[in-house]
Amino acid sequence: MVYLVYFLAALFIFLGFLLGISLGWLHDQNKKAVGNLIVAPGEEEEPPYIFLDLGVPTEYFEEHDYILLKIKRTEAREKQAV
Repeated sequence: MVYLVYFLAALFIFLGFLLGISLGWLHDQNKKAVGNLIVAPGEEEEPPYIFLDLGVPTEYFEEHDYILLKIKRTEAREKQAV
């Protein structure tokens, strides 16, 4: 019975460690994003449109080898009758 308690305690410590690492990584990745890549649906037969929304000046790119962007998808609006 005592071994079961030790096993459960070790399991919860391990799961808490993994949860803390994953949440910390997600929080860190969100802080490093420098802008948004917005994907908007195209017309009926057209491919989607892609827009770049930057939150930093373009000189930032000269200092770094790579950047991190968040991807945001938009929904198509319904056509309005005129």
